[in-house]
Amino acid sequence: MVQAESAGVERTAVRPLAVEAMREIGIDVSHQTSKTLDAYLDQHFDAVVTVCDAANEACPYFSNAAQRLHWSFPDPSRAGGTHEEQLQCYRTVRDGLRRRIEAELMPALVGSAARRPRLTERRETLRFEPPRRPPLSEGRASFPDTRRAGR
Repeated sequence: MVQAESAGVERTAVRPLAVEAMREIGIDVSHQTSKTLDAYLDQHFDAVVTVCDAANEACPYFSNAAQRLHWSFPDPSRAGGTHEEQLQCYRTVRDGLRRRIEAELMPALVGSAARRPRLTERRETLRFEPPRRPPLSEGRASFPDTRRAGR
């Protein structure tokens, strides 16, 4: 099993549009709370991934992380326009993250790329599970949330 954690450089609220975008793919994050990176600094991670340029610069050094990655995505909380246009920004980032997780992280953490993992929700944490066979290794990945208060 692979467990993903999410945190930001500052504590904010979970954005309603993020909840809506995740609900569209069957994942309920409405019960999630905003967390800062401080809670995770002493924990071991196979990978720590920052997802926007501001987070990449502000993210502290994780000495217990096997690898540190940066995936540059636009911050959907800064999107303007109608509700639908803003929601589309969240969908775009959601789908882009999913593609990168499945293509780049999951094969390294659970084995062969031919075993396509799927994103599911169990209890109150998001988990990435391979179909059918158990994973070859266990690991944790962190996806820091880069939203800032007041945006």
